[in-house]
Amino acid sequence: PVRLGRRGCTVAGRGMDRVITVGGARIAVEVRSGYLLLVESGRIRSLAELRADIGEMEALMRESGLRRALVDARDEEGGNPPDLIAAMWDWLESEQGFARVAYVLGSEITAARVNMTGLARQVPVRAFTSVPDAIAWLLRTSVRPPPSSGEHIS
Repeated sequence: PVRLGRRGCTVAGRGMDRVITVGGARIAVEVRSGYLLLVESGRIRSLAELRADIGEMEALMRESGLRRALVDARDEEGGNPPDLIAAMWDWLESEQGFARVAYVLGSEITAARVNMTGLARQVPVRAFTSVPDAIAWLLRTSVRPPPSSGEHIS
């Protein structure tokens, strides 16, 4: 089944395994033991699309009870404008963001950039070029506590 998700997202699938389409981006979602697997392709092109994507991620966390994500972004198109990148980091830094995120990226340089930003912002976000390394880091025990309220970015 296909439904219209939050603010223009299209969501297809049953239960927690689904595909979310937001503008030019596609996110395949699978619930794994202890984390959400998000396989991303394409690109989010506007703040409105990013807000819709964030709304879907927050809904996934509520529905699944999981706050860790492995994001395979090797097929994602790069070149996002600075305002989108900043807004995504702001959300990841907030209590509503994932408690822990491991990105799998296609290059060491991009992974290093994400890691430096995550460390500078003191958020539990790390990037890897290897799926096993990303999973090993993701499943460590230390995570942020859940948010105290149901607020999210609007």
